[in-house]
Amino acid sequence: MVLTADNLVFVGYKENARAAMQEINVLLNLSTFAESFGRTVAEAMASARPVIAYRWGALPELVQDGESGYLVPFFDIDGVLKAVLDLCAHEEKIISMGQRGREFVAGHFSQQVLRDRMAEGYERITGQPIYGERPLHNEATAARLIGAAPPTTIIIPVHDAVEEVRACIASVLHHTDLRDTEVMIIDDASSDPAIGELLNAYEARPGLRIFRASHNQGYTRTVNLGIKLAAGRDVILLNSDTIVTPRWLEGLRASAYSRPMVGTVTAMSDNAGAFSFPIAGQKNERPDHLSHEQYALLMVQATYQCPAPAVPTGSGFCLFMRRAMIDAVGLFDVDRFPRGYGEENEFCMRAMDEGWQHLISPWSFVYHVRNASFKGEKEQLLAAGLARLTALYPNYDALVRAGFSQPALTYLREASAGAQTQARGIGVP
Repeated sequence: MVLTADNLVFVGYKENARAAMQEINVLLNLSTFAESFGRTVAEAMASARPVIAYRWGALPELVQDGESGYLVPFFDIDGVLKAVLDLCAHEEKIISMGQRGREFVAGHFSQQVLRDRMAEGYERITGQPIYGERPLHNEATAARLIGAAPPTTIIIPVHDAVEEVRACIASVLHHTDLRDTEVMIIDDASSDPAIGELLNAYEARPGLRIFRASHNQGYTRTVNLGIKLAAGRDVILLNSDTIVTPRWLEGLRASAYSRPMVGTVTAMSDNAGAFSFPIAGQKNERPDHLSHEQYALLMVQATYQCPAPAVPTGSGFCLFMRRAMIDAVGLFDVDRFPRGYGEENEFCMRAMDEGWQHLISPWSFVYHVRNASFKGEKEQLLAAGLARLTALYPNYDALVRAGFSQPALTYLREASAGAQTQARGIGVP
């Protein structure tokens, strides 16, 4: 296809969706943002326009592939081109697909449908009829059992490793909505003066709180301090050698409130031991030709329909902790695990004893350097922590072996392996 001035038109700003849709026959939605609904897509379908979009976020809930448009894998430009050429070659499909899309939107998103669903939701929560005396759902609902999510505080403990800290903070600020989320950075008496200079640059940044310890307290005391300072809020413990990606927090929170008695949620990672994907226990290299964001989006796109596996423990590299669980279980054991390495495992086992679950989120992917602050001490800290942990919980090893070999986790790994294979072929001649 030759691009000429006749087939590339910039129509300018339109006052409303109706005017915009009159200019097109087919809508392409190729956003790298994981749409939570996709209003533009719904508007196009309501206007009887077929849609070509990435199979990503909520868009597969709107577009029926092959019926009201085409869904292609994320970043599959060849797939997009194939879909465009098919509609150009078969113009009758534009009419038939557009009509099916309009029928779908009218049947699922009309004002009456939304009114009824809203009323039903309130009835489930309140137990009271909204319109008349129609039958109510008497069973306890997930919303009532789980409770409302409080705001979140992201706790980043820092000790030296300035370049890793710089990259971590930059990624958090880029991919986190700080209107109802705060970032708490606690410098545990770093010896590198560059850390102080870096944090000084963020002192007046809205949504950030910075604390500096006068002497080194150790990891466990530092995060316990952060949890106390974040009173009444859910918290995320985030290592300072991580890089977060689009919708990372939303994915963690959605998993945490997906079922009752979820206490912690850990993100998937490229390099976080048992939480590494697709292969555990090693660093899974990101293809050089893809950005951090692009590769993470591919991974989550491949895994978003997987169930979140419940495992015996979370990982402190990126650990979402519900406030309700913290209030019930307490803080980390600073006496047995003052430097870390085992503190989150003991905490999770303690929480399990009180009925809380620990999930791996298929909706959040976070990169991890590993051990940037404890260079050279990893093996000793791990061995000491594991010895204390198994003394407290002799069944810990058996629970971990069973939990990390379960079918749900195998399914999650297989899905992410497919994304990795796809990633290696994208953009490569």
